[in-house]
Amino acid sequence: MRFEETALWLDNLVPAAMVIHEPIGGTGFKVASFNLGAETFAATVEFNHIDTGLESQGKDVRSELISVAKCEAPIIVGALNAAASIFAEEPRQHAMPGALVAGIIERAGLAEQVSVRHGLFVAPFMWGKQVPQFDEPKQLTVLLHMLMLTQDEYDYATTYGVAELQKEMLAGSIDLNNWAR
Repeated sequence: MRFEETALWLDNLVPAAMVIHEPIGGTGFKVASFNLGAETFAATVEFNHIDTGLESQGKDVRSELISVAKCEAPIIVGALNAAASIFAEEPRQHAMPGALVAGIIERAGLAEQVSVRHGLFVAPFMWGKQVPQFDEPKQLTVLLHMLMLTQDEYDYATTYGVAELQKEMLAGSIDLNNWAR
């Protein structure tokens, strides 16, 4: 997918005005943000060029990373850019549901602004059971939701597993969009 196609696809998915943020420091990925009032939705716009190592029906499966947070756009944009850069640079780290990525907030230089630190990547749930897809002849692009975890939540996931963490978070009614929790 080209930048223009990705931006149009994302713009059609989110009912708010889109702002494109250039890569921080000239390196990284373009990120789109959407002001939803109390929350900000953000998505990478060119991450689908990174090989996830996944295939489906003979097509490469790629993704654009998304997240939603109760914070200003520069914070969520910086976190998504850091996560995308980690996936792009670490061959052992694959962008797929269930992936845990340590140190996203430190990498983004945002440790003083939020209390979350690490990322858990899941299939997006804001569109119900249907995950938005962009289907091309040789590539299928899907959205991959970055949930941010505190150090305690990350430690729990690495000790007991992602499925157990998700059960505990659901039972505890944790506001995953509150990055200052």
